[in-house]
Amino acid sequence: MAKTPTEQNLRRWTEHVLAENRRDIDRLIDTLDEEAVYEIVPLKKFWRGKAEIRQFYNMLWTAMPDVKLDLRSRVADDQYVVEESHVRGTHSGPLFDIPPSGRYIEFDLVIYFPFRDGWIMGERMYLDVNSITGQAQASAEC
Repeated sequence: MAKTPTEQNLRRWTEHVLAENRRDIDRLIDTLDEEAVYEIVPLKKFWRGKAEIRQFYNMLWTAMPDVKLDLRSRVADDQYVVEESHVRGTHSGPLFDIPPSGRYIEFDLVIYFPFRDGWIMGERMYLDVNSITGQAQASAEC
């Protein structure tokens, strides 16, 4: 029995998330369309194509080597999956151009995953950069 586009999107998204949690960059990249784009919306920062997206994950996993994303909610339809998560970890390296603080930081994140023909077209990430900066600066002052 053929799966609906929404079911296919959820399956691909699940594969993507599991690969990210396992730090399996090759499998993660394989879930993406060739033209995928990652964007951190409040910063207007972009990573275009699979090579740059690999650089994004290298930055993230270096900045927060113990990063954990706790899924809070998820919605999907035939064209997208949206995830709301709570992110936490040790801020050990530059994160979105915020110098490392060496402290444990937490922030909320909403990610919009657009789909085309069953492939993830990227991620549009919405987060409160001031929250991260505030935690890093407060940590530096302690």
